[in-house]
Amino acid sequence: MNIKDTLTKILLPSIALLPLLGLLPGTSNPTENSLVTDLSAFEISEPDIPDYMGRTSGRLTFNDHFEASETPTGISRGIIQESKEAFRGTKKILSRNQETRNYKVGDLHFESGDLDRVVSILEGAIDRPDFDPNESLQAYQISGKDNRGQVYYTGYFAPVIAVSDKKEGVFQYPLYRFPSNWIGKMPTREEIDGKQQMLEGLDLEIAYARNPLDIYFMQVQGSGYIEFPDGRQELLSYEGENDRRYRSIGKYMLEKNYTTPDRVSINSIKKFFKRNPDMVEEILFANPSYVFFKPGRKDVKGAGQVPLTKLHSIAVDPRYIPLGSVLLSKVPIANKKGEFTHHEYRLLHAHDTGGAIKGPGRIDIYSGVGYQGKSLASDTHHFGELWLLLPKFLGNRP
Repeated sequence: MNIKDTLTKILLPSIALLPLLGLLPGTSNPTENSLVTDLSAFEISEPDIPDYMGRTSGRLTFNDHFEASETPTGISRGIIQESKEAFRGTKKILSRNQETRNYKVGDLHFESGDLDRVVSILEGAIDRPDFDPNESLQAYQISGKDNRGQVYYTGYFAPVIAVSDKKEGVFQYPLYRFPSNWIGKMPTREEIDGKQQMLEGLDLEIAYARNPLDIYFMQVQGSGYIEFPDGRQELLSYEGENDRRYRSIGKYMLEKNYTTPDRVSINSIKKFFKRNPDMVEEILFANPSYVFFKPGRKDVKGAGQVPLTKLHSIAVDPRYIPLGSVLLSKVPIANKKGEFTHHEYRLLHAHDTGGAIKGPGRIDIYSGVGYQGKSLASDTHHFGELWLLLPKFLGNRP
């Protein structure tokens, strides 16, 4: 397919795409400083062959104005049908908007009701053989990590880890509930899991795992299943965190020359710790952020409080992409060796957020549960493109 023919002159907001009104706690009345004041358009030159990370170079030529054009032909009835389950969660998120919210990006204005309209348009297209997305939808390409449309795609999953309800034998590492009665600044990861054990004795323990690395990766994922010796499973969901800044242990290991860029996947890091068990605490404690859990749910849910849909629900930075948005994506696809092979179009739904998901150039795709989910998530670490979908003719609104 000729990319130039299908994606010519799609709107591209600036690097600070969509600092949206009312999407963060306490920001229902944001200040003027939260608004982006300019938009940039681009034209796509002759397509480049993506590199080993899925990136293309030299494709975008920026102007100091913007121009709307045809919605990418990647929106087909087929990919809408594949995303059908995710629409249920999106509609639940949007139904919670009791009042109309107004959003502004430069000269682009839209309302929370516009996100509802996108869902209605796409769901209605399933039964319309003559559906033409250009009649009713407009795509706005997200600027990405480099302001040239390159979005970094990663994956996350719900792990299953072995636990005991008692601290005994190999099960020595607690999973904690949120300390709701804590007064003052919350302790760091080292203060919680290190020698000080600042939460010990507060009756916050849910269960005990075999090693801290299992807990760490469950915290990164935001939820997961625990399995007791009798085979009983229970889902743990995100309950809160300690308000400390997240720091990637992968980046820390690179800075210390403990590893190389091609060895920062979950599997590679686990293998490193297996060879170097004496370095576990140093590296994990480099990230002061700490996530707490609560038991009881049956379905894996994200920040949008709806069940996540495998390969269609994504975690976003809500300062840039509103929860409840539907996005068209060119998802990077990897082979069994984790090597990038090609891109494919897919509809993605903003159902979740994440401490490591910051800015307009990063999204996290939910990859499922257990070993299969882990395998898919570990292989997802490449670049693709992403478009926010809105109804057409927004400029005609009074």
